[in-house]
Amino acid sequence: MSDPLASLKARFVVRAQDDLTVLETADVEAASDVIHRLAGTAGTLGYHELSRLAAVVDQALHDGQAAPPGALEALNAELRAVIRRG
Repeated sequence: MSDPLASLKARFVVRAQDDLTVLETADVEAASDVIHRLAGTAGTLGYHELSRLAAVVDQALHDGQAAPPGALEALNAELRAVIRRG
């Protein structure tokens, strides 16, 4: 049986490449928007670890704090893994 979310996941992965660029190079405001979206969308599509990592960073930014040490790096690494898996 095929995955009913397959086409949405494919579009997510395409957009994830642009999101990774934003996370690695953009200002905090642009990155914050991407992180917030990833926290929700990734979980809906079954990328639970990506969603969890994004939620940790999103909550810290929402609280006016810096992300926990290593959290952004872990988020970027998991996003790269999702892109590789396609």
